[in-house]
Amino acid sequence: MVNEQSLLAVMNPLSLLAGCALVGLLAWFCAWKYKNTNDFKKSVHLYVPSVIVLDLILALLLDIDVLLCIGMDICGFVVLALISNHYFYS
Repeated sequence: MVNEQSLLAVMNPLSLLAGCALVGLLAWFCAWKYKNTNDFKKSVHLYVPSVIVLDLILALLLDIDVLLCIGMDICGFVVLALISNHYFYS
């Protein structure tokens, strides 16, 4: 049974797609900025404050719920780890 009042049922899918794309681009930028240092910690220190600011923008402008923003942040952290690992071994 589908609940018409659920969070994902009432969200605009284009807003979610834009939010995921922005978080992914931010994760890629943070990994790219420190690609020659092989230090994941520096990327994380740049990612965390940047994603907090991005979450405020996503919540206010695109009207994405905070819970969904946190989920996108976790996915972005995984993307950051994978891209940093790619830069480490290339």
